[in-house]
Amino acid sequence: ETETKKVVTVIEVLSPTNKRPGKGREMYELKRENIFCSRTHLVEIDLLRSYQPMPVFGNDIEASYRILVSRGNQRPLADLYLFNLPDIIPAFPLPLRAGDAEVIVDLQGLVNGVYDRAAYDFRIDYTATPVPPLSETDATWADALLRDKGLRG
Repeated sequence: ETETKKVVTVIEVLSPTNKRPGKGREMYELKRENIFCSRTHLVEIDLLRSYQPMPVFGNDIEASYRILVSRGNQRPLADLYLFNLPDIIPAFPLPLRAGDAEVIVDLQGLVNGVYDRAAYDFRIDYTATPVPPLSETDATWADALLRDKGLRG
């Protein structure tokens, strides 16, 4: 908020440093706890299959990827969007100041746009095994998709 210089919403895209055990994760968990103790909204985007996901109270559903939308004025309640590799990344609302309409973020559209503009289809070796390896179900799905797109023989 420009008048008060108050942070309205923090958007975190988790990195391996945030998720793997050690100092980086500890530092991020402290930052996360400080946000949870404030009225600042938090949007946490986890697109990494590696390492333990950040804890979310009351969630025991397994998914490879997640987006947490935690509004400062509704805690401890939050919206958790869970998805897996074959799924489209769900659009989610971006909480703003009280009285402002929330914007819907089409993360899938953003990722697709970056992929196309950066020509990742020419840069990524789709014959290599992903790290970490995919589950058998996801590997079968990915192989069929890549063959269909002509990216794997």
